[in-house]
Amino acid sequence: MSEPIRWTREALEARVDALEQKHTGQDLIDAIVDFAGTLVDEDRRKLQNVLLRRRRPAQLRLRRPPEPPAEER
Repeated sequence: MSEPIRWTREALEARVDALEQKHTGQDLIDAIVDFAGTLVDEDRRKLQNVLLRRRRPAQLRLRRPPEPPAEER
């Protein structure tokens, strides 16, 4: 049996970029799930981290309450 292909974070990011160029919506999700199914556990965790990093900035754009005027501080 041959050794599985191992993926770097950069290669996984490039693969996700390529999938995003080719697919949208549910088709993109299906393509990512299919791709993840070909990975060994360690590389699947790397892929999860890549996907979370792409999503996390959008979720963390929380509005901060305005600063109180200087005289109230």
